[in-house]
Amino acid sequence: IEEDLENIVKDIPSNKLVLITHAPPYNTDCDYTKLKDGGFAHVGSKAIYKIIENKQPILTLHGHIHDTVQVTGNFPCEIGKTISCAVSSDHIGDNPYVVNASINDGVVFVERVKL
Repeated sequence: IEEDLENIVKDIPSNKLVLITHAPPYNTDCDYTKLKDGGFAHVGSKAIYKIIENKQPILTLHGHIHDTVQVTGNFPCEIGKTISCAVSSDHIGDNPYVVNASINDGVVFVERVKL
């Protein structure tokens, strides 16, 4: 993943880069989940975290971990200057969310909106 992402983003300026990946970056509020045994764990990608840390995209969007916002109570999180958002809806069927994001003159605005 790391090598592929490096090749994909190498020629894109950080202030123009929005990175969208299924897996979230490791050890962030985007990848924290409740385990079946009742414990909690970070389950994201170390390669994705490294790309974000090194390249500093203006915004990143991630899926896969549906309960991370419920578990952490945080949305979004930051990796350096990068705003990273978990965009998956909670596991609760009547609780769908979308992420509304805008970038204006390098300023990122994100909000999580319940439908």
